[in-house]
Amino acid sequence: MDALTLRTLPKIPDYIGQLDERQISGAVVALTKGHSLSQNIVNAIPKVFDPYQCCTIGPELVTSVLGELCPGNISDAGTSGSQTLNNLNTERSLHPNDNPYIRQTKICSGITVFPVESFYPFSFELEGLQRFLMFKSGRGYWEKFSKSSNAYNLHLYNSLTHKEKVAVGGDSVLEEVMKRNCPEVYHFLSKSDSFI
Repeated sequence: MDALTLRTLPKIPDYIGQLDERQISGAVVALTKGHSLSQNIVNAIPKVFDPYQCCTIGPELVTSVLGELCPGNISDAGTSGSQTLNNLNTERSLHPNDNPYIRQTKICSGITVFPVESFYPFSFELEGLQRFLMFKSGRGYWEKFSKSSNAYNLHLYNSLTHKEKVAVGGDSVLEEVMKRNCPEVYHFLSKSDSFI
């Protein structure tokens, strides 16, 4: 399992989410049919694909192509090819009732770019602490998370978390999300003394 939806995804055309402060992710994307971003990404894949490198057709490619659509709005951060997203046009939040912890959305060539917290409330960069908070029971982290996050989904980063186990019967963030979003599976696991 790699991600769980926490609430209904935005009902707007043409959006994407930041993975971190430097990159745009292709994991959650909504584009109208024939949008130039999707076509440009598809066209670039044969040129940039490297089977020996991580992410060449993932966040690096999406960020690069979006940068081409918004010249001057995504600035080069150095020789590594990484990008920064600081200069995208910031607009008022699309959801006036959003939690204040969610930063404002940004607009690039008509595409709404949601902030990191919208789709990645737990960062892969803070691996140890973040994993602890997502999987740890008995500390009230779910209550804190649910009050402070307005995320659309919970990304588990399967490559980092596939060995983690959560005993059924606690209050970890992952367990509470499963109770709410996968009640039948959760009920089955709780009857069999299994792990999530």
